[in-house]
Parts: sequence; structure tokens; C-alpha cells
Amino acid sequence: MVEIAYGIAPRYEGRGYAAEAVGALIVSAFDTPRVAVIRAHTLPLANASTRVLAKCELIHVGAIIDPQDGPVWRWEMRRSSPPA
Repeated sequence: MVEIAYGIAPRYEGRGYAAEAVGALIVSAFDTPRVAVIRAHTLPLANASTRVLAKCELIHVGAIIDPQDGPVWRWEMRRSSPPA
């Protein structure tokens, strides 16, 4: 399992860079045969990050309590369902 994260400077938001970055992270992670699951976490509410992850075909698998961040939503993609 690998966890991905990304950030986009505010002046570059809304231009598709986040989805492009997540797509590249997915490809890179699955290029490593040992990686079976890609995971990401977001704030527990619909927002730009949740839209990016859904667009990149990660699945919202539920809410968890992160020891550092508190309540977050977990998103995953498994090798059995790589992006089209």
C-alpha cells in the first residue's frame, strides 16, 4: 500500500493540475509490482480534493480517525481496478 498526497498553489487551482498529478502518482505507484493498493485521505466533506480523487477513479471507502488529523475520509484504488 502507498499513500498519495498532493498540493496545488491557490493561483493554479481549477486548471486540472491536481487530477494530472494524481493520475501520474497512480501510474507511478502501479509501475511497482509490490503496490496493490493506493490510498488517499481528505477532509470529511465534499470539496475539490474529493472531486479530483473521484475523477481519478479512487473509491471513497469510509471515514476514519487519523491520529494526527482527526476525522478524515479514506479513498482507495486497488491494482485489480487500475484507471482506464
